[in-house]
Amino acid sequence: MADSNLTKYKGRAFLAYIFDGSAFIKIGGTRSDSMTINNESVDVTTKDGDTWRELLPEAGIQSLDYSGSGVVSDDAGYLLLRTHYRANTFPTIRLVSSGGDMVEGLFQITSAEKAGDHNNEQNFSLSLASAGTPTFTDV
Repeated sequence: MADSNLTKYKGRAFLAYIFDGSAFIKIGGTRSDSMTINNESVDVTTKDGDTWRELLPEAGIQSLDYSGSGVVSDDAGYLLLRTHYRANTFPTIRLVSSGGDMVEGLFQITSAEKAGDHNNEQNFSLSLASAGTPTFTDV
């Protein structure tokens, strides 16, 4: 029997929300979401050290990137996201994982793409980059 703790980490429960000025609304139509936290290292290795690389603690730049893709919809969250990428403004985004963690902050929409075949639905993909320090919360 599978570990019951694993059942709470369902991909369909990893959701992205956008702030509309009064509340967070789900970005509709997504099928696939991904979040990456980057910690840039600062190499301070010198000839005086041993043969192992030395890194400067608590240095470098941290960033958080999000990518999502799905089916284009007339959902209010998707339409608001479209407004932001057209205006090149930074929306407040909330990412919620079914595992109980939440990330919230300003993000730049670094790319947005739409595509569609003549006999299929129209799809979209987007990439977001953190524009400041996000807030991490365990819920």
